[in-house]
Amino acid sequence: MIRNSRTLAALAAAAALTASAPITYAQPTPPAAAEAPIDPAQLALARHLMSLTLGQMNFGAILRSMSASMMDAVHKQNPSADPAVLRRVQAAMDKAMSDITPELMDDIAKGYARHLSRKEMEDSIAFYESPSGQSILHKMPQVMQEVGPMMVKYVPRMQRGVLQALCDQNACSAEQRKALDRLPPG
Repeated sequence: MIRNSRTLAALAAAAALTASAPITYAQPTPPAAAEAPIDPAQLALARHLMSLTLGQMNFGAILRSMSASMMDAVHKQNPSADPAVLRRVQAAMDKAMSDITPELMDDIAKGYARHLSRKEMEDSIAFYESPSGQSILHKMPQVMQEVGPMMVKYVPRMQRGVLQALCDQNACSAEQRKALDRLPPG
């Protein structure tokens, strides 16, 4: 059983943050393909392409900005939530994102190397090293800063769904159910 609404709010905040994980558009790479050796030259091209794209956008800063925007929205939807709990949740999320970023970037590079041809990566590198490509890369941080706040409008719907699932799974009290009913509709 969930003991109090602050705990419930903190769990919802954590769930809302993790809900911003990338969407899977295709079936995951079969384990055999994921473990197949990758040509070192192909991996080097992939890392170079990533250094031009993701490195330029400061991937970690983008994740932290999205986390902060979502935490602000969670707090606005739960004004009685303990701010200290919410700060700890955000700090834990920021640290977790920072901790996984190097490994995530390595996995992304391996994915590029497995799925993009040498020509595709060379062409992409040529584009991102061109004036137009450089211009786009320099503008992308501003674009991404706008994306986080845009996502905030979805937090109430996600929060309501998370809280409903938590209540269904953890036998929430009548008081907690009433708090759930007071949330904006999903």
